[in-house]
Amino acid sequence: MRLTCRERGKKWARTDSNRRPHGCEREQDILNPYHYLSLPAKRPRAFAHAQAIRQWQTSWPPVYDIYHAALKQRLDIPEATSRFITILQLGQTYSEAILAEALQQALESYCFTLAGVQELVRRLAEPAPPTPGGLAHKPNLARISVSLPDLQQFNRLL
Repeated sequence: MRLTCRERGKKWARTDSNRRPHGCEREQDILNPYHYLSLPAKRPRAFAHAQAIRQWQTSWPPVYDIYHAALKQRLDIPEATSRFITILQLGQTYSEAILAEALQQALESYCFTLAGVQELVRRLAEPAPPTPGGLAHKPNLARISVSLPDLQQFNRLL
């Protein structure tokens, strides 16, 4: 879907707001790059030529370019671009900051698989698991004792 600021301005005028979005000039295209990632995923060579992607590249974190270049060194260019596009699609679910941090960690650990990046993103997005605490806050559990089994009885079964 491609809307110009002029068309969006009309939409906002209908909603009683005459202001254009910040940085939106007349006849400037407003493109959602995530909307355009499905086509280059099928045709990786179209990735570099998509207008939405080229606009996005000017503002995305530098680690994106570094990671894409590292993928190109390890894989042939269409496969590297296809994998990179799939990784970029994680940005629809997770924030750009989390994805950038995950890609930085992936570079540091030489992780160039989709599953590896997904795991790094998941670890960054989910809260840390609780640390096991002592039984000081539950005195009833501290009084329970479990006797150790007699291992000699297991030898008799043999």
